[in-house]
Amino acid sequence: MSMALAAAVEAVGEGLTHTCVVVKGWHNLEGRYNHGGPNSLPTVSGSRKWIGGMAGPACYRTAMQFQRYLEKYKKSHEMMAPFVVNSRRNGLLFPEGYFAQHRPEPLTPEEYNDARWIAKPANLLDNDMPVHTSAAYVITTAERAGDLRQKPVYVLGHAGAGELTGRSYSSVNVRSTIETLEEVEETAASNGRKILEAAGIRANDLSFENMYDGFTLFHVFHIEGLGFAGIKRGEALDLFQTDISGRARDRAPGTRSRRSRSDLGPDHAFRRRRALGRLSGQ
Repeated sequence: MSMALAAAVEAVGEGLTHTCVVVKGWHNLEGRYNHGGPNSLPTVSGSRKWIGGMAGPACYRTAMQFQRYLEKYKKSHEMMAPFVVNSRRNGLLFPEGYFAQHRPEPLTPEEYNDARWIAKPANLLDNDMPVHTSAAYVITTAERAGDLRQKPVYVLGHAGAGELTGRSYSSVNVRSTIETLEEVEETAASNGRKILEAAGIRANDLSFENMYDGFTLFHVFHIEGLGFAGIKRGEALDLFQTDISGRARDRAPGTRSRRSRSDLGPDHAFRRRRALGRLSGQ
């Protein structure tokens, strides 16, 4: 989905079209991922047989990197609990979401820490849930979006790394079939610099972040690469031990809270605001 959005953003920004609709459907009829494509064949060819064809769960690459992270920075998996609990709390604030509709109970730290391992140190609640869903994003120019009934959200910049095939998501030349922690950290830092420069802002201009993908664990790498809340490598789990709920803002007027995985409504679609990196005085 991110590559399709980036292509639409670039197409509008470069004047190839004035409006583009990006549609994504996601289906998991079996209730789990990776039952189709190469995984449905008797054998797997090419480099995938050394990566996705080894019968490991989808999260095992991230789990390996996170295990190295815990050892390198002397942290523990239990330090993820406040972040995951807060993410569930935020999810319950979104009435159209799965948890608000089907599992409205809040999550406790004990439930998170007691969840069974999928690929240690990634447990069940560190993984996303296979769902049936679809989404559509309308990408258009700032001029055309200006008089819409729903307030538009502007894209100030975007950044990415890796290959279109999805074989690698690294911006550096990886030395093996799976990126090391250090290669992941370098990629996160590179993308963080690019996206802030394109948007014309600094990391300390951000009051919340929603750098999400399928597994909770690599969220740590993402926010450290961005420098969110002033953190450096090895400090994200320490940030999670503080108040990341956003409620600190209500108790101390004039202070900036650091919200992690904020609840975003359906209006948070991406729309292009002129060409990337060309904003001034708007």
